[in-house]
Amino acid sequence: MQIISLFTQFFKTISNGILHGPNVIPDWHPLYGRKHYSWGTYKRKLRLYDSTTITVIIYRFYCPEGRKTYSLLPFFITSYQRHINTVIEDCILGHILERKSLNSLSSHPVPKYRTIRRWVNNFIYSIDYNLLIFEQYLCSRLPSYNIADSPLKTLTQKVIYLFDNVKHIINNPDSYHVHGKLSYINHAIAVETAKL
Repeated sequence: MQIISLFTQFFKTISNGILHGPNVIPDWHPLYGRKHYSWGTYKRKLRLYDSTTITVIIYRFYCPEGRKTYSLLPFFITSYQRHINTVIEDCILGHILERKSLNSLSSHPVPKYRTIRRWVNNFIYSIDYNLLIFEQYLCSRLPSYNIADSPLKTLTQKVIYLFDNVKHIINNPDSYHVHGKLSYINHAIAVETAKL
């Protein structure tokens, strides 16, 4: 099981291509405050936007009560993906909002056509659920936040609405240029679904 943790790290500060991920359970996660043990680490290779590869050291924890192992991921990584969220976000937004073809998006060395198609399809498939959870997250943290009055009908409207509302949870606007708005959306969804 993965835990997505806010972790401010700018890639320019990485030395030798190795980044140590967060190693403290976040206070919003059900494992926080419960008995758990450090369960080692593993290395995960990620591709950045310029096609360079970095290695992220992922910390793992074991909970004897639930008999589960948790991996603590930095929030700019999506579970089971080999690219950082800014790459995924640019491909999804390029295809949906800018109407770029999957072939033109995959003209760079990475990512490949099939990978981008999978990202776009998964995003489209889960957009309604993600909007619902993201709005619950915003309502629980911002009393002044109002849910959309009229229903969002088109995919384009839903995507614009979702990505525009990230501004409500970002303290430092410069950080979403580095980590991507998708990182904040994934983090908010992880926090909200941990309550369920």
